[in-house]
Amino acid sequence: MGALGLCLVLLTAAADSSEGLGAPPPPASTTAVAQEQFTFDLGAKLESMLGTQLVGSFTQNTVTTNFVLEPGVFFQQRSRTGQLTISYVPWFLYTPSDSDQALVFHRILVESQQQLSRTSGVSLVARLWVGDQTFSPVVNLGVGPNGGGGQAPPTTTIIPVVPSLASLRLLDTSVRVGFYLLTSVQLRLDFDAGFVWSEGLGATAQQVLPLQRGPFVDMLATLKLGPHDTLVTSLRSGLLVYGPVYRPGGVNNENGSTVLLPHYNTGLEILGNEVNVKWQHAINSTLSTDLGAGMGVVYQSQSYDIPTLVDQDLLWLHRSPVPATVGFYPLFGASIRDNVPIVDQTLLFTGTVAVIPIINQFSGTVVERVDTSASAIWGLGTNWLLTASVGGAGSVNPREIDGRAELRAVFQAGPHVVLAGGARLAYLNYAVPGAFNGTSWVLFFSVAGATGKLGAAAGASTSQGDQGFLQ
Repeated sequence: MGALGLCLVLLTAAADSSEGLGAPPPPASTTAVAQEQFTFDLGAKLESMLGTQLVGSFTQNTVTTNFVLEPGVFFQQRSRTGQLTISYVPWFLYTPSDSDQALVFHRILVESQQQLSRTSGVSLVARLWVGDQTFSPVVNLGVGPNGGGGQAPPTTTIIPVVPSLASLRLLDTSVRVGFYLLTSVQLRLDFDAGFVWSEGLGATAQQVLPLQRGPFVDMLATLKLGPHDTLVTSLRSGLLVYGPVYRPGGVNNENGSTVLLPHYNTGLEILGNEVNVKWQHAINSTLSTDLGAGMGVVYQSQSYDIPTLVDQDLLWLHRSPVPATVGFYPLFGASIRDNVPIVDQTLLFTGTVAVIPIINQFSGTVVERVDTSASAIWGLGTNWLLTASVGGAGSVNPREIDGRAELRAVFQAGPHVVLAGGARLAYLNYAVPGAFNGTSWVLFFSVAGATGKLGAAAGASTSQGDQGFLQ
């Protein structure tokens, strides 16, 4: 999930710098390239879906069809000390059940890495998403808007927050600049800073997804304790400054109380800080575990602008200040990864559990949530890949239950063609009723092709959650 991390995940979901400390980060600096290499590829992925809660469904159990097209343009320049990657993968969705329901979502990703010396380097990651995002749990299994601060989605399957609408036109962009330093064979330091900006496009969309923007910084220290043990300490801080957050009258708030008058919550700012320590342990060459804990501190300041209804217009009566609040949120995370050795096959099991605070960017609230996930990837020879994944998330106040599962079979028909098919199932039960409460399912089939070589992972990707499938 673009990420959701352990605290302020919508701001600072940086990838852990847990690679080997004796060398700069891959891929650019670990590949011995005698001269500059240029790669330019074109490709496309077409997926057809049949199920419920798809785009264009008018009632909860209506069975409809969706067709998704993802063309892609991929450029890469690589040298001995650096790499530049630019990709543009727009996302088009069409549903025959509604002639006016056609969604277009543009996705641009720029990544650059440059080694300055044998012990230091810099990086830049910039991302731009703009267009019609769908939040159907069986269409979009990736992160929601602003999910990662410019980084790729984390390896754990974090369930994103779902709004009350099926789809929304939005702008989501972020940029991150990083610097790493190898102080010794055992210690590596990483420093990152960036800025995020997200909002609904148009007055109506901004009432659902208010304007939010702000800076963030990350600091990580990765210490090699031995051949099988690594200690990662992280300090993260981020600020989100909100535009007016609309509270419609007559509906339930996130805490279950009733909003008597429609109003805008203005002056909302969320400042989050976290410290986290994670121990990574390799039991053997195929089995490894992670165990981490920490604390997050979130400061919220806001004031209410209270309007009244006169001739259907909102008139400002007065500004009622609300005291600032400080919340303390424990952090916990554990994972296991087992790569079972099988002759001419691969079998990978992963499992995670996390207790994390997340920001519901649609309402501007912070919620402590439990996330769990498990997956199995079975590679049969060089042409077949079978995957199974399940994820769940839940919180008490407000009450939210979110569960998802997927089965997928991938067949590599050739170096440039990959076929995939399977099924997805989702169950949502939110205290505040939304567009997707209940059970939904979908059957899907996709075909991907490219001028460059495609791996089986191209067919194992999800839809909007990915920056693209070209390799």
